Amino acid sequence: MNKKGSMELSVNSIVILVIAIVMLGLILGFVRTKFSDVGKGINSKEPDAPSASASEPITLSRNEILASPGDSIALKVNIFNPDTGNYSTVQPILVCSGTDPTTNKQTNNKSITAAKQGTYILNFNIPASTVKSNYLCTVKASNDGGTTSIINISQADVVIKIE
Repeated sequence: MNKKGSMELSVNSIVILVIAIVMLGLILGFVRTKFSDVGKGINSKEPDAPSASASEPITLSRNEILASPGDSIALKVNIFNPDTGNYSTVQPILVCSGTDPTTNKQTNNKSITAAKQGTYILNFNIPASTVKSNYLCTVKASNDGGTTSIINISQADVVIKIE
């Protein structure tokens, strides 16, 4: 009889162990899914910019940005190529009049074929030492990533309000 009891105990232990491993797997899968969703939410909270066109070659997801010192900002930009030729290595640049409240401006560059648009995410930071004020900035299209080769299309204005 003792042997039969000990066999039942080991079967019960194995069943409990299997259930515990399955539960641990489910919990880890749930946590992993939730954390990956958080990472996607950083840029997905930013609304898409309206489609750019020949009449409005640069469009922004927001024309007014409310931020605090120390914030990281993502701005979605669409740039339309109204010319008959292709644009190569195009990227949006953010130029602010007076004191520039932004640092670490990052975006990608793309080629845009004639009569098509390119979609960009312009990321930048507001330093913690930034003075609380309103800053008038302009988004332009550049062919070299700097201010020397600005594409001759209209620009889009954005106000950055630091509160």
